[in-house]
Amino acid sequence: MNDVSMGLELNDKAILALRGQLGMTDHSSSSYWQDMHAYLRNPDAGQLMPQGFGAHTPRPTPLRRLLHHLLQRRYRNMARHFSTFPRINAAAADLADRQGRFYDLDLLRQAISLSCAADRIGGDALAGGKVCVIGDGFAAMTSLALAALPASRVYLVNLTPTLFFDLSYFRKAWPGEDFALVTSAEGLRQAQEKNLRLIAIQADNQALLAECEIDLVVNIASMQEMNPPVIRAYFDAIRASRGDHPLYFFCCNRERKVLPDGTIVAFDEFPWRTEDDLLIDGLCPWHQDYYTLRPPFRHPYDGPHRYRLARMARRA
Repeated sequence: MNDVSMGLELNDKAILALRGQLGMTDHSSSSYWQDMHAYLRNPDAGQLMPQGFGAHTPRPTPLRRLLHHLLQRRYRNMARHFSTFPRINAAAADLADRQGRFYDLDLLRQAISLSCAADRIGGDALAGGKVCVIGDGFAAMTSLALAALPASRVYLVNLTPTLFFDLSYFRKAWPGEDFALVTSAEGLRQAQEKNLRLIAIQADNQALLAECEIDLVVNIASMQEMNPPVIRAYFDAIRASRGDHPLYFFCCNRERKVLPDGTIVAFDEFPWRTEDDLLIDGLCPWHQDYYTLRPPFRHPYDGPHRYRLARMARRA
């Protein structure tokens, strides 16, 4: 039996497999993502350009670079008390160079968020651990976790089109790192036995997370764009994941968002439990506004963003 028949694709074959599915619609895709991914329904019509899942700013001129750094200063000051930020910040700068992008605010927020979670949990709790990233963009959080934390593996879950770009940009930054796309429990088992550090899972196969050992789950600004039943399915799979060690979830999302079809997604209505131990809970300081290079420079997001770091109650 070959890898494909077991539900396992490696490296460039994984990327090609996802490209071949770009014209399809994920069952777990909300109306928001159906709109965002509509341009990919004919992937051979022209150059594939990502849309709707974060910024990927080209390298600016020296003057614009200076303006970026000045406007980023207030966000970097928010991270100054995180002991892990210097290391994660350096990893983010290196990632930007590898991907041929500028170290923009989108990537900076990822670095600050990971530093916040790592500091609060403690390095010993994450030593050699497994991280699950739900809804990455350009494989930014995935790359930071592998580069700056002692994480032995990252499980990356995303909708098919976004996952295609995740793995493509991961390949650009980590050309020598093997990874797998798994579509079955057997494929997952084989990928784990190969000791691969990155295992990708399509959102429609999110139930496979119950077969994974996970220490930390990270979701930033993407659960706010999922239908509530899909959010519940993620929480169920996370709580069912294997292991008797603590399970942490860093979640940063808009408090309330209305999707194009009228579906309302609310942070407080995520399936949290009273048994979940909340280590952090409040408005996220670095996720309330963004900047542009023209006056008035700072702009609020369309609604406040909440962040929560919870030690999750596992499924009984």
